Amino acid sequence: MGRSLGVDGLLNVPQYYHTALMFSKRFHFVNPKMQATVQTITRDLWNRHRLATIAWAIYYECLYDEINQRYFIWEPEEQLVPVTSMLRKYFQSEEYDQGVNAAMKAMKFRLDEVKFQQALKKHGPENLRS
Repeated sequence: MGRSLGVDGLLNVPQYYHTALMFSKRFHFVNPKMQATVQTITRDLWNRHRLATIAWAIYYECLYDEINQRYFIWEPEEQLVPVTSMLRKYFQSEEYDQGVNAAMKAMKFRLDEVKFQQALKKHGPENLRS
């Protein structure tokens, strides 16, 4: 599609973690730190929680970053699927990889179960299980 339009890449600005994750097979965040954030959330939580739980926990600001000692707030950023070699080279560059890796080392997420249960009790959804 991008080639037929004559563009360098296709842009997406996911409003939620779960949509960013769904696009992440082909799309990359322009900002290496945001790419690292999605990868770190997946690394830290997927072995213990379902996607729905993680997505709602992010929505209700119940993910805690233990290294930075603060709750994580999702802020939408640009994701691109590169069409041209110039953009592909950027996402395959050592500089981009180093930025992602450094940012991943600077984050460690956990689900604040107490805050999450309080949010679910107040707002729903009712049948969500970890």
